[in-house]
Formats: sequence, C-alpha cells, structure tokens
Amino acid sequence: MAFIRGSYETARVDLEEAAIAKESGNDLYYTWRRIELGYIVLSEGNLTRAQNLFTETIRNVPKRKNEIGVAFAFEGLAKFFVTVDKPEQTAKLLGWADAARTKIVMACLQKMGEAAFSDAYGEAVMYALREN
Repeated sequence: MAFIRGSYETARVDLEEAAIAKESGNDLYYTWRRIELGYIVLSEGNLTRAQNLFTETIRNVPKRKNEIGVAFAFEGLAKFFVTVDKPEQTAKLLGWADAARTKIVMACLQKMGEAAFSDAYGEAVMYALREN
C-alpha cells in the first residue's frame, strides 16, 4: 500500500524486511517481495539494483511454476529497459509477458466459459479505469 500511495522509502524498507521470509523457508513470498522491491527501486531511480532484482527473480520464479510472477518480473524488467531507452528489449519482454498472461486467460476461459470471463474481465477494466 505504501508503494501505491507513493511512499517509496516506506515500501522499500517494508519489502527489504521480507528477507526474513526467505530465512523461514517461504521462498514464494520472498520472491514476490523481491519483484515488488524491483519496481520500487526503479521508481526511485536505482537502475542497477532494479535490473538485478528483476533478473534474480526471473531466474528463480520459474522453479515455482508461477507464470504470473514471471510475467510481473518481465514487465518490471521491460519498464527498466524503457527507462534506459532500449525499446527493442522492452518489446520482447512485453511479448513474453503477454504470452504468459494468455496462458492464464486461456485457463480461465476453460474453467469459467467465455461469457462469465468476459463479464468479470470487463468489470475489472471498468473499475481500473475509474481508479485512474
């Protein structure tokens, strides 16, 4: 929540404390916090650390078969490449992230049916547009 409110320093401190989760064996929680930390340090302008965090998590997330985590990390790395003016790398990463999301959408369609998925998806898009 601190990140959403623009309190990057507070969010960064909170997420860095999540390293305790790794020590307790909760690797998935730790990995997600590292991805979120990557977004925060990128927003703060710490490009090297952001790139390292996204790269680290991209290497670790597939071991947990968490496609949405991989997509989120690839989008973070894509944002990094936009920031350093490398649009070709950005496009490739966004393509990969979109492909991962498509697999998830297809699984939802199979379980929910097209009409129910379309209704839920449309509702979420409308909500997101109102919030921005």
